[in-house]
Amino acid sequence: MPSGTAPLVAAVTPHSPEHCCTRARRPRPLTAEEREAAVRQAAIDELTRDQRTVFVNQITAKVREKDLKRFFEKATGAPVKNVIMLRDKMTNRHRGFAYVEMQQLDSVPMALQYNNAVPDFQRFPIMVKASEAEKNYLAKEEKAVTAAANSALATAAAAAAAAAMPTGVRISNIHPVVGEDDLMTMVSAVGQVRSLTMDRAAVAAGAGAADVVFADPASVDACMEKLNGLDIGGRALQVARAPDSQQQAQQQQLLAQQAAAAAAAAVMAGNASGNWRLDDDTGSAGVAMNSNSRVALMAKLAQGKGLPAPEMMGMGGMGGMGMGMGMGGAQQAGVQQQPAMAPGVPPIGGTRSFCILIKNMYNAAEETEDGWELDIKEDTEAECSKYGPVLHSYVDAASPGGCVFIMFRHASAAAAAAAALHGRWFAQRMVTIDYVPPNTYVQRFPETGSAIASCSM
Repeated sequence: MPSGTAPLVAAVTPHSPEHCCTRARRPRPLTAEEREAAVRQAAIDELTRDQRTVFVNQITAKVREKDLKRFFEKATGAPVKNVIMLRDKMTNRHRGFAYVEMQQLDSVPMALQYNNAVPDFQRFPIMVKASEAEKNYLAKEEKAVTAAANSALATAAAAAAAAAMPTGVRISNIHPVVGEDDLMTMVSAVGQVRSLTMDRAAVAAGAGAADVVFADPASVDACMEKLNGLDIGGRALQVARAPDSQQQAQQQQLLAQQAAAAAAAAVMAGNASGNWRLDDDTGSAGVAMNSNSRVALMAKLAQGKGLPAPEMMGMGGMGGMGMGMGMGGAQQAGVQQQPAMAPGVPPIGGTRSFCILIKNMYNAAEETEDGWELDIKEDTEAECSKYGPVLHSYVDAASPGGCVFIMFRHASAAAAAAAALHGRWFAQRMVTIDYVPPNTYVQRFPETGSAIASCSM
């Protein structure tokens, strides 16, 4: 640069105004009122999160969180705060359902209106309902109540088992000078005495006798060891276990008390929570139990021991222990019932096979987008793969009826898919299922001849 020529760009010094303008501005610290408002808003968001969240089901495999976020924001005109898709830990593939948390509470009813609607990101309708998070809270409470009830039953069983052991002795050959108080002093030295009864007839005959019941079964052995053969006034005491009839009466009385206490504890547990399940011996899901069925169980156990059965509660005393709404007696007993076929739905056609034909899945006349057959193929495969491996699929776009052919690896998977899809509505069309014989399937699609060898009935 020639001497004497002014520089084209002025130098920027650290203290010049230009340098100050280029520095990032620090955020203004919040005032006490702003911090308090932020904390209050966070608390409100936490309290209303469950109410602002909807549960979305029947999502195909290719759908992502951003697709759900975009759809619900467009559908409701309100922002979506968060989307959580539940995924498999091993494959990281989502399980077909998600939780969508709306930013505003008043946008939830609008989101629920899209239940059974076909979104723009897949060709199957989605199911949208409230998150029903209160069921999770009830489930946790039910587990705690179940543990308390099981603990009460275990305690009662342990007490009943202890009561089943002999706790009574018969002391005979007692000298006439030994009174009831003297004998009580002697037997109390070996253990806690629950009752002592002098046999007046034996005393009148000149050979005193008494029946003693201890609180602890171990005291019986101690009494026989220390008092049997003890010489008092020239007579040796004879100590033996109580007769079976008397001992059985004592045991029945104690068992009845324990059974009544256990039944009362179970009924109280039923007041705090709805139904709970009793695991069966096979390790399966178990039998659903409510307060009345718990009392019935205690009655059954009591009858096995020859004890009086606890009384069954009447309907008027059920109060807060209400039966599950819409549940039949068979389901209350833990028996799973098959869903009844909706009126107007024909039965599944054909005989069981690992090949099925899905009919009325689409209307080719209404499809205008390029590659719509591929979209239906992918969506159908994703839906059917929930029930088992899919080996082949074909969208018959050239024929009427909206047909999609599916070949599963296992016939059980085909049966599960047929049961789940038959009679369902997709985009205002009811889908029906027919089984396809394997030979017929291979004749139509010869390329599946090698794959059919790996299929199983």
